[in-house]
Amino acid sequence: MPNLNQWKNSKSGLLQACLAYRSFVISVLSFVWQLEDPPPDLLKSEVHVLRCLVPGPGNWISKKDLFHLADGLGFPASFPSIVTSALAAKLRVLRFDITDAISRAIELRTLLASSTCDPLFEPWYRQAHVFVSHQAQEQALNARVTARTIAAALSHLRTQTELRKSFQKEATIQLLIKGPDSYDVEFGLRCRFCRWQLQLSPRIAAVRSISLFRRLAKLVKPRVWAAVLRTHLNGWCTQRRFQQIGVCIFQCSPTARDCIEHYCFCDCFKHLHLQFLRTRPPSSMQEFLMLDHPSWDDDRLILNAVAVFALYIAFNWARLNAPDQEHILSEYLKRSCYHAVLGHARSQRALQCALDSWLPR
Repeated sequence: MPNLNQWKNSKSGLLQACLAYRSFVISVLSFVWQLEDPPPDLLKSEVHVLRCLVPGPGNWISKKDLFHLADGLGFPASFPSIVTSALAAKLRVLRFDITDAISRAIELRTLLASSTCDPLFEPWYRQAHVFVSHQAQEQALNARVTARTIAAALSHLRTQTELRKSFQKEATIQLLIKGPDSYDVEFGLRCRFCRWQLQLSPRIAAVRSISLFRRLAKLVKPRVWAAVLRTHLNGWCTQRRFQQIGVCIFQCSPTARDCIEHYCFCDCFKHLHLQFLRTRPPSSMQEFLMLDHPSWDDDRLILNAVAVFALYIAFNWARLNAPDQEHILSEYLKRSCYHAVLGHARSQRALQCALDSWLPR
């Protein structure tokens, strides 16, 4: 918990939170669950820890979404699942370390069935490591993941040492697809796109959203990618998100509502596009979510993602500071755009080309 408290307030972004979780929160447990099952209290704590590291409105993102960020949406890393990681670790132990665990488990079960020992000790025997390993193999077998399927995926490796190093990673990949934490990312997005009332059907919108995130992962910083994801999943802390009514936090109009549907057409967002990025502002919610990206070039996609990032950062800043002058907000939006591309060569090149151009894209 001290490691969690140190990182949950750092506001370092989704990628850094993921790496910190893997390195400082899960690393100690990964040694224990090679031979032990995760207790129920640990699984309950997993949900709490993920909520602390990825804050936002209630249920804006599920733990299975976090488990499938990499394989489903192309993010550089995913949050590890305790159940899946523990199961994969046991499969590695069965394959390389305790190779006779299954025969020992069968022998111990036979002895327990024929023994007249004190029944008080039977639960203790049932928790033996060979029994735990045997149960793990049965769970993996039910998910159609075996040592043979894992070895087949790693057939390109030549030495036993290379196979041992990659075995648990490949087991985790296969268990995420077929095991208890399997998840259809497209179906999850399809359910969420029903609320946006787009011209596209939810299925097509979900397919385009997945291709968008996989494309953005190669073009922008992880922080920008995460801001776009939060927008798609309705993760902004607006008044409407909490079933309340409020005015635009940028105070563009007394009749404008505090909701994402308004901010995509807000005057400050239009000015950012026209006066700074020199791009055309979105004309629909579908364009704001960049679901028309298949017809866009890379530079246009980068600039639109940078604009969404700047708007989201400015929204959070305005919630705490309430700027009363328009030029202060305008300057903050511009600085956020620079921050979005800082240290990323491809994004910097796209922004520089936009600043050097006088014609809107």
